[in-house]
Amino acid sequence: MVTPGQIAGSVAEFASAVRMDIVPTGQRVRIDDVLTAAYAQALENEKNDDVKAVLSGWGSPLGNFSGLADAGSS
Repeated sequence: MVTPGQIAGSVAEFASAVRMDIVPTGQRVRIDDVLTAAYAQALENEKNDDVKAVLSGWGSPLGNFSGLADAGSS
């Protein structure tokens, strides 16, 4: 599992590479896994039944991102 610190480090490295016009190095991160785990934890920990019902109605946390990976490859 990827930790928030690893994601923050990756974002910082990417931002630095963009500023310096270089290609970033490092490890690829599967954000799908991070989003899915965070969503499951939010559902499990939510105490307010109204909020939990809304979160449950969202379905997959990845649904809003479908097709984005393909959009950048054309």
